[in-house]
Amino acid sequence: MAQDNQELRLSFYGVRGSIPSPGPDTVVYGGNTACLLLETGTDRIIIDAGTGIRRLGEDLEASLSPGDTLHLFVTHTHWDHIQGLPFFSPIHIPNLTIEVYGPARYANTLHKIISGQMKSVYFPVDFTDLRAKFHFHPLGEQTFTLDHLQVTTRHLNHPIRTLGYRFSHFGKTVVTCYDHEPYAKRVHNSAPGKDHEESPEQLRRGLLHFLHQADLAVYDTQFTDKDFKPGWGHSTVNSAIDNCLAAGVKHVVLFHHAPSRMDKELDVILDHARRYVKAQTGSLQISLAQEGGSLTV
Repeated sequence: MAQDNQELRLSFYGVRGSIPSPGPDTVVYGGNTACLLLETGTDRIIIDAGTGIRRLGEDLEASLSPGDTLHLFVTHTHWDHIQGLPFFSPIHIPNLTIEVYGPARYANTLHKIISGQMKSVYFPVDFTDLRAKFHFHPLGEQTFTLDHLQVTTRHLNHPIRTLGYRFSHFGKTVVTCYDHEPYAKRVHNSAPGKDHEESPEQLRRGLLHFLHQADLAVYDTQFTDKDFKPGWGHSTVNSAIDNCLAAGVKHVVLFHHAPSRMDKELDVILDHARRYVKAQTGSLQISLAQEGGSLTV
């Protein structure tokens, strides 16, 4: 728990993209899919419900009681970002409230997508049998507050509707920007309205404004320039650094590691990233997301 009411503490429970990747070659940085915990002095904010949320549930359960509230922010509903929720033990605490925020995909509601993975053909416990109470809040691009925490959302460039989150608390800011492909001539048809009318450069300027002077940014770096796959909806290490430097971000965490990326390869990527920043005379601090790690701003 964060000790200072004005601090933001971010802990990493799942750092992989696409599919869990257990084994001896991923034991240092971890093999679970996306799950983060953001703590203020009063609130616990879970970001994504990949397989890492199972361990998070174990860590939280002893401190939770009926009547408590958790906030779960889902960036999007691809499998690797929701598949851990059925194994999140607090969902069985009577009258625990779980507020779920995220984008709805086209005609499907957020409730329908999240609960659908617990149908009997996929899972033995039906969503309607859970003892916690769920409330669903579909989001677009907007700003709202939770206690002293201000939340701003932005559509990212991914094959389905995907949100980045900007969390601000007493002048400290943490931003998530993952499952995002660099803007090019082809922009994914994932965000309604104005995104279809803006050029890639206008969209990038909007993203830089979203990232502007963040204390900490968790950024998609699933690809390098060498193995980048256009259309898959993910960023490269160099693109992430370029955007964070341009936006004045203070500290970037390289995140959403490719499932095939071994620990020793991630070490090489971290070394490359730091040399890349130095070559541009930048002052950006860089870390690799690691399960069990935490950062405080």
